[in-house]
Amino acid sequence: MSRVVETGATGFIATGTVAGQARDGLEILRSAGLIRSVQSAAGLLYRRDYERLDPERSLTPPPLDGRRRKAVRCDVGWTERGRRRGLFIRDLEGVIQRRDPTFQGALGWRPIDRVGVAVWMLREVAGKGRSLRALSSDPPTLRRMLKGLRMALDCSSVAYGTVSGRR
Repeated sequence: MSRVVETGATGFIATGTVAGQARDGLEILRSAGLIRSVQSAAGLLYRRDYERLDPERSLTPPPLDGRRRKAVRCDVGWTERGRRRGLFIRDLEGVIQRRDPTFQGALGWRPIDRVGVAVWMLREVAGKGRSLRALSSDPPTLRRMLKGLRMALDCSSVAYGTVSGRR
């Protein structure tokens, strides 16, 4: 990580603010220079797909552990394309989960306990548009969440084709 990004990350984590910040978590991080534009673009593509799944109606991606569950389907909009997008999101999150060193396995009963920091950050920041500061105010936790989000966005940028072979 470059010195400018490291300084920006330290300032952001210490204060939680960026001059003229937007409400969108991806926009805040991009304007602070903490994520690259290709990572932001991949995050926006993930958000588009995540919103199509309509998590408010329990149309979230199938669970990563492979267990089947009964899906609640709405009357309109559950098409073959939506199903394929759901499977794409599940597979993308599975790849991220396997690369996430913070994931220790399903240690709890809640769905959040079954995913690592990277998948959780991707869902919260890229999918729902929340800011990191809304999720935690502890500087070490913010650093860990930012690192997980960057890794998830890197995987997403490859999956969505927003990045070339060079870094």
